[in-house]
Amino acid sequence: SVLLSSITVIREKISAAYFRNYISPTSSAIFIVSTYLTNILIIILQLVIVFGVMISINPGLSGVLANVSIALLIITTTFILLGMIVGYVFSSEETATVGSISISTLLLFFSNTIVPLETLPAGFRQMANLNIFVVGESALRKIILFDSTLKGIANELKILAIYIVVFVLIIIILYRVSSEIYNIKKHLKGK
Repeated sequence: SVLLSSITVIREKISAAYFRNYISPTSSAIFIVSTYLTNILIIILQLVIVFGVMISINPGLSGVLANVSIALLIITTTFILLGMIVGYVFSSEETATVGSISISTLLLFFSNTIVPLETLPAGFRQMANLNIFVVGESALRKIILFDSTLKGIANELKILAIYIVVFVLIIIILYRVSSEIYNIKKHLKGK
């Protein structure tokens, strides 16, 4: 999700239509929401395929499918918004790809996947517990393994909601700044 959304934003930024979008009377919110919807629809299609395979292997998981789907949409939204931030920060597809992979690797490294969080010092452990990977993995584990409801993962959903709100605010700021700086310079150079 991070890589896909950052590349989508970069390709939009470097397209010739971006300047027309900038000077059009259309709200910037529409462009931001359309980028998000494009990415979430692609991810939903991928999740449908994964869920189909998952249920064909273990039909007993169909009971938690609704809660898992909602949790995954919220987790995916967070990663898509993070990727959009990366896309608005960088100016080329190569640097955005490297940035996306670096951020994802850093988040993955400070999750339970590579280094157990219990081995980290207390300060790092508290910060790592707020990692998007850790929060998402905790929510999914509670739903799949312990048949928890959405109320049971309320703390994780609150943390993800805070990330989403912060990321949306950052995206709005970055969209305005990158639109004004990047495209005006590009247009003035005659590209």
